[in-house]
Amino acid sequence: LPLLQQLSGVIAESRDASRLPFAERLVRPQRRRSVVLDGYWQSERYFDSGAAPPAVRRELAPPAPTQPELQADLARVEAAAHPVAVCVRLFTEVPGWTADIPAMIAAYRRLLVAHAAERPGSTYFLVTNEPAAFADPDCLGVPFTAICRRIDNEWAPQSLHVISRCREFFLTHSSFHWWAAW
Repeated sequence: LPLLQQLSGVIAESRDASRLPFAERLVRPQRRRSVVLDGYWQSERYFDSGAAPPAVRRELAPPAPTQPELQADLARVEAAAHPVAVCVRLFTEVPGWTADIPAMIAAYRRLLVAHAAERPGSTYFLVTNEPAAFADPDCLGVPFTAICRRIDNEWAPQSLHVISRCREFFLTHSSFHWWAAW
């Protein structure tokens, strides 16, 4: 119902477009006070157009954590001289999607060992939807602390705040982690 959506202020992302569709109207000023966005909005073009980056940062700034667990995670990140987020989405929770978990961990290990050699003062924080896959404390080749272990809708905005306080990011194919890095 495009007309109804337009009248009610809903802007829906096209499901038939390419993988990363871009809706030009989102970067133009809206006449309404409220707009509902329905979609994933992953095109990098949203962050490259004029006033969009400051507006997106202002409007979508994640709130500081209120849960004690996330507050403790934030304190750990902020106490680190050079905090690095290691964000891994394994997609094992999605039926039909699989991940070669040992290969992913080995790839991260190679990257992080090389990174640690170049930046010896770094502190690594693991954010993942599958913490059991990283039960071996030596699996990444560098010491790490798991943070934001509960990534669900209720805690997501505050988890984004915690993750965003890191200075560098290692990311997989996860828009949640991509937003935190941005």
